[in-house]
Amino acid sequence: MRDMKKKYDVLIVGAGGGGVILGLLLARQGINVLMLERNAQFQNDIRSEILHPNGQKILDDLGILNELPEDIVYQTRHFDFFRIGKGRLCTFDYGDLPSPYNVAFTSLSGPLHQHLLDATASESTLTVLYGAVFRELIRHGSTVVGVILEYAGQRHEIMAQLVVGADGIGSAVRTALDIPAQVHQYPDGYLLGMLDRPQGFEHRARYYIGKREILGLLPAPNDQLYFFYLLPNMTRTTVDVADFQHIKDAMEEIDPILSQPLKKLTHLDQTVLRPCFRVRAATWATDGAMIIGDAAHAMNPHVSQGRMQAMYDAVVCAGVVQNCLSDGDCSGSVLAAFEHERRPYVEMLQRLGDEQTFFWNSDNPVLQFAVDRVLRTLDGNARLRYQVLTTTAGLRREAPFSLIDRLVAVGIFPDLWLKTGTG
Repeated sequence: MRDMKKKYDVLIVGAGGGGVILGLLLARQGINVLMLERNAQFQNDIRSEILHPNGQKILDDLGILNELPEDIVYQTRHFDFFRIGKGRLCTFDYGDLPSPYNVAFTSLSGPLHQHLLDATASESTLTVLYGAVFRELIRHGSTVVGVILEYAGQRHEIMAQLVVGADGIGSAVRTALDIPAQVHQYPDGYLLGMLDRPQGFEHRARYYIGKREILGLLPAPNDQLYFFYLLPNMTRTTVDVADFQHIKDAMEEIDPILSQPLKKLTHLDQTVLRPCFRVRAATWATDGAMIIGDAAHAMNPHVSQGRMQAMYDAVVCAGVVQNCLSDGDCSGSVLAAFEHERRPYVEMLQRLGDEQTFFWNSDNPVLQFAVDRVLRTLDGNARLRYQVLTTTAGLRREAPFSLIDRLVAVGIFPDLWLKTGTG
């Protein structure tokens, strides 16, 4: 770690997915940045995630994508969707997307993030302070001018032209800024874990849906298979040994190919419970400060864009910050350009996540029928399937379906646009 100074251009609280990208982008513009991370080091946990094409482009622009080792990312092209006990409904092929970002990367979350953090070491104007805890803001009137932090048992006052809160769902910066926020925890969570990868998952993922039951299986690096299993109205404290065995039995029944891999899953501590949240902050920018990523707009994992949107926040934020620093004006009205650009897009994704939760997590037979009908339509309709795929991949800024598209998807209207090749 470089020596900590008393004043920086930008101070970022949180070295997560959005914070580390923002720090790299600003440092490469010659901006002096201090990044605070309360953890002394990041744990290499067992979680995995999909690095979508929009995130791949960001890392490519930073010169990082092609440096990712094979043991932390695995390329997946096909995603097969099944109704439990009734067979395949639809397949999405990332190869249909424009090159060069026409594949999904299943990445190991901890090692991927550590690789990004390692990239900060070569930036002369970026200092990352591990084990530093944000305590409060320093204000001059109504304008934020710095922070008080605790590091190595001592309190420090650090001044900055701009403070950025990238500190997650329970953001302490958002609270200190007195920004109202709706923080909603969904009743359903997911049990996550890793298995040995059986044959049949080479560059191919499976997603099973049933009566209030979801099982996702994604090929991961090092011959592993990442799984997530829906836990309706359950928390880690309510999962006992009997529940754990029931979950494993249910997974094996859904896909018998898991029989052998599941035998090595013997303890709950081999898994992680992921609760699901949505955050809607009333504003993202004030005089001298702003919030990004989950602190501003956490979303349901159904849309599979959480980290990607935090990274995209960083890209847009970096441009706004560069302008505000060069003009010497980091007022809320100037910083609001970031929120104006980003809010419509992330709110669309949040609505989409809520809609998918309503349909996909339901045990209502009518809703299940509607989901099956839509997926079967998508399997035979390249136009609608592409619109869904580009939304999931982060390449489309509008909702995947218009009202007419919805009627086509459930089989009420014929798809005239598909016949004419337009739309």
